[in-house]
Amino acid sequence: MLLKVVDGCWLNGHWWVFGSAATDLAYEVAIEDLAQGGGIVEYRHNGGGVIVGDNGYSTAAGVIDDTSAFPCGRSPVHAGADRQSAGGPAAHAVAEYGQDPFSGIVAARDSADVRDYGCPGESCLNNWRFRVGATFLDREACDGCISGTGRVPTHGLGDSGALTYFFEPDNPEMLLKVVDGCAVNGHWWVFGSAATDIGYTVYIDDYATARQNARGHMVFDRQNIYDHHGGGWITGSNGYSTRAGVISDTTAFPCDG
Repeated sequence: MLLKVVDGCWLNGHWWVFGSAATDLAYEVAIEDLAQGGGIVEYRHNGGGVIVGDNGYSTAAGVIDDTSAFPCGRSPVHAGADRQSAGGPAAHAVAEYGQDPFSGIVAARDSADVRDYGCPGESCLNNWRFRVGATFLDREACDGCISGTGRVPTHGLGDSGALTYFFEPDNPEMLLKVVDGCAVNGHWWVFGSAATDIGYTVYIDDYATARQNARGHMVFDRQNIYDHHGGGWITGSNGYSTRAGVISDTTAFPCDG
């Protein structure tokens, strides 16, 4: 999951909550305002993209974009007040983009099978095989301007997932994953979600099928593009379609052999 609490006090007098899950599992989210007089807001994903909050928030778009989640102006917590720690290890951003050890359902695979597929740059996953990225339509800059994204360095995400941003590196907008499901159904799976209310396009290139054409341009036999049309409707160039607001394509790319 990708969760953000954004200070919108200057605009509408509220803190905003954005959240999305790159998974096909059901989930509940609880966010507590620890300021004096604050409260808790819970969001429940009921399936099919429908999310409801106990503060009256409701959406069928598959992601949380509650711009009136908490009112501003709460008093700070008194000094010395007993505040319970969330616990667990702290996560720190890292400057390098290493290919971390296998995790999840590919943990049992022999590390001797690791292969560098030649994907260049920092936006490559799964041992430099899949290049991921996204663009969005910047209507404020100009009508029809398309802007790209950058990857946010994140410790612990492994080489199967990436956080990307549209505007600033400290404000991640999308969570993208390419997961090895070859042992389950003979395909690589793509999961993606955006903690934002703007439109976007996701592209994923499979460098295992990369080649140069006669003009020296890189072309791919396998390349998937996912377009978000608004209201939770996402379609893929491989025929994938969903109204659930997140990408959960378990037949995205066939496995080798």
